[in-house]
Amino acid sequence: MPERVCLWMQSVACYFIFQSALLHFLPEGSYKKYIQFYMGLLFIWVLIVTGGKLLGAEETIFEMPDMELQEETESQKEWEQKAYDAESRYWQEREEEVDKP
Repeated sequence: MPERVCLWMQSVACYFIFQSALLHFLPEGSYKKYIQFYMGLLFIWVLIVTGGKLLGAEETIFEMPDMELQEETESQKEWEQKAYDAESRYWQEREEEVDKP
């Protein structure tokens, strides 16, 4: 747990260093407010991602798409098998109809 807190603190510190450097080197003008807006969005993202790691939710969040993809793949295979079986039955029935005198 202390490692996660240190990671969180490092991420937030890196963000503030990056923000300070970026805003320091920007010339005064109309773009500064846009940069501050996007830096605020980036800060929210940093807090969410590192906060998720801090709380241990990272594994759950990143495994969810894999579980959904696996379920979709299994469902797709089932439907493909049903379609293949239906097509096979169709062609068997056609052959039986042709073979009948």
